[in-house]
Amino acid sequence: MKRILDFIKLVFFSTSVALVLAILIVANPVGVAAQAYTLDQTREATFARAYYYLLAHTEWPSVNRSDLSDRVQLRFCIEKDHILFSALSSIIPKYSISGKPIMVDVLRPDDDVSLMECDVIALGGNEEVNRTVIKKTIGAPILTVSSESDITAYGGISYIPLGDRLLPPKISISALTKSRLVIGASMLDLSIKSWPPKANGMPADSN
Repeated sequence: MKRILDFIKLVFFSTSVALVLAILIVANPVGVAAQAYTLDQTREATFARAYYYLLAHTEWPSVNRSDLSDRVQLRFCIEKDHILFSALSSIIPKYSISGKPIMVDVLRPDDDVSLMECDVIALGGNEEVNRTVIKKTIGAPILTVSSESDITAYGGISYIPLGDRLLPPKISISALTKSRLVIGASMLDLSIKSWPPKANGMPADSN
């Protein structure tokens, strides 16, 4: 009798496992690859929104440029090879700053006139291009930001690193001061407390 009961339990357990697996396969017909792709897309969207949060805490001066309240939109220029190009291009335009829509445009590093019309420049991983753009725009009210290279080391304003977890942006106080941009105290405080990432428990090097 005991053997019969054990056999029934085994059959029931096997049937239950098979049913669960069948449900998972129907819900995710392409298996692990689809799950990884979804997570990757979600991660990209998270980092893209981090760019917006930085913008939302930034104020542009009216010096040498029309005041933001007088402009139709904010111009977000992005390097064509930026690792988050697709995510930023699709997510950033969904938001607005001070009621103004954000227009995403492809960065043209060799066009000095177009370059100086950007309000935000999202740089990629090409340090030669990054250094050239920063040299041309340093001191102008343009928010420079990157995720593939720590541009704060050579005159850029902010760095949002890609990684397993999202960190507050690293902000160069000296570059920020030169640009005459203003980043909200709460964002600056969060940046200072978070950099460098807690390897030694010390506050950030603000460059």
